[in-house]
Amino acid sequence: MNTGPPPHANAEARRRELQNYAGLWYKYTMLFESNAAPMRAQGMEASKVAYDRVVAELATKPARRPIETRPYKEVMQHLKSLADICEMKPKSFEDRYRIGFAAEEYIRVLTQCVIGHPSRPAGDTDRVLQLVDEMLRDSDLEPLPQGLPRLVHLIPDDPTTRPVTPNNIAHWRANPTALIGNGFIEPDDEAPRAFVVVDYAVKRIRGQCYDVQYEDTGPEIFTLGLEEVLEMVADARLVTNM
Repeated sequence: MNTGPPPHANAEARRRELQNYAGLWYKYTMLFESNAAPMRAQGMEASKVAYDRVVAELATKPARRPIETRPYKEVMQHLKSLADICEMKPKSFEDRYRIGFAAEEYIRVLTQCVIGHPSRPAGDTDRVLQLVDEMLRDSDLEPLPQGLPRLVHLIPDDPTTRPVTPNNIAHWRANPTALIGNGFIEPDDEAPRAFVVVDYAVKRIRGQCYDVQYEDTGPEIFTLGLEEVLEMVADARLVTNM
């Protein structure tokens, strides 16, 4: 379980803490933009081969549990590894994509697992994003978009959805492969997340498992137990126009 540290009780210390988080958000947003700009200037088709190579490279990494379910120490180690990638000096389009993916992932993990941790006041995320918007207004970048970034497009741009019913859950539990290919949107007013169930397997130790891919984590695949995934989809909305 991700048990993060509590926020500072002292108001001034907490203000500095949120300002620091906003500074990190801004830093990695600017880093992403500085690496994306040269590729936009040459046309994204020119870098498509590099993009495909990096996506294939990331897809070969072993499937892991979502970062949100790991201990806080592992979350911080993950942020450190992402920061290390972002420190590289790009020598190719491939490097720029590696840095861009790492910067996007850093922002996502910082927001969901640190700033937005359940142990913290609910308004912390809104305050940090407000501070970041103020910083961006002083730069040439547009204000923050709503929701999390889409590193891969797994569901339609204008999805139609419906609630998942108990009959759906019973059907998928009895016919696990029937869940493959279905897309879902987690109901979150601040940052709804879209994901697709991409594969099913029975493992010797873990038993029945699904591979799940999220739009905001790019090509990375997460392997979760059957019951865990059924619990996830029961609380989500099913995309009906896949």
